[in-house]
Amino acid sequence: MGFKFQNQSDNHLKILFYAQSINKKDPVIADTFNRVEHLKSHNSVSCVDVVSLRGVSLGKYHYVLGSETQSKVMSLFRFYKVVVPLLKKKKYDIVYVYMCPTHLILFWFLKPFFRFSLVAWFAHTVYKPFTKFSLERFPKLWLSVNKAQAPFNFSHIRYIGQGVELSEFSYEKRDKKYDLVTTGRITPLKKIDLMVEALAMLRDQQGLKYTLAVCGEAYIDSDQAYKKTLLKLVEKHHLQDQVYFLGSVNRDDLKGILNQSRAFIFTIPGGIGKATLEAISCGLPLILSEPKARDFLGDELADVFLCERNVDEIAKTIKVVLELEPHKREALLSHMRERLVREWSMEAFTNRVVHELCKL
Repeated sequence: MGFKFQNQSDNHLKILFYAQSINKKDPVIADTFNRVEHLKSHNSVSCVDVVSLRGVSLGKYHYVLGSETQSKVMSLFRFYKVVVPLLKKKKYDIVYVYMCPTHLILFWFLKPFFRFSLVAWFAHTVYKPFTKFSLERFPKLWLSVNKAQAPFNFSHIRYIGQGVELSEFSYEKRDKKYDLVTTGRITPLKKIDLMVEALAMLRDQQGLKYTLAVCGEAYIDSDQAYKKTLLKLVEKHHLQDQVYFLGSVNRDDLKGILNQSRAFIFTIPGGIGKATLEAISCGLPLILSEPKARDFLGDELADVFLCERNVDEIAKTIKVVLELEPHKREALLSHMRERLVREWSMEAFTNRVVHELCKL
């Protein structure tokens, strides 16, 4: 897919989109490309230029700052060498900093010299002090998913949900290979150990042998150490025939694995992320150990799919979801499909983003 930009009326928004990467094969943030594509095609947007920290340029309007191995001094020099001329030439209305909160300060120093509104998109469940400080002080507007992923009372936060590319993730009728699936980078924050303990409890106490596919890999030292702990935990409980670590899975294959699974499980604080919507888009019911996600799902879905973050409640909810009566399951999935198109598609999400940007 080429990287095409549409130029429309000068009365529409001009946006500089700043991100880590827009590489569609990125194992963690592959959907950033789709977010840019939808922004640039919106009828209230005239231009979207992209500056990314890494990757290979995808076209005339995509600028790559450099490799991840270059020094911080060189990175800072490259940042201003690329960004300042763009700000001078294009006169952007919005600088949209996507999932790079500690870089907001770099643009904040430039604000007195250029007339743009600084906007951050950031959703997470762990906030280091400088990340929180940056998001509080530097952007005019902070967009996030829901209260659980931006748990602060800042007046400039707007909760606008999430979005998924429906053309990439959709239901397919396939034989089921796994009872449960979880996706995303393996890290202690995901609390996959709770899933393993819940599976052991269900087998030992109720004789239920549910299977789990873990799609994702550990990339940094602390994550790799956590993965080793998980492997030992699986071995300790003799769950080698129930828990499968599939490693990093590209987006094309991920759709197939989701459709080969009966339900999606996520035990990360916050509960609602891109991975959750990708699973919903493939027609999977959910097990989410995040009661605070009720504001996103609504009561009908939350009453079945949400639970507290402990082994007992996770095990209970796994059984409830996997053993749903067919008519109840279909009613819940029908409700999810309706909301998916109306609220959770990338198009609907982009409309909410642009709506907030046009207020600035």
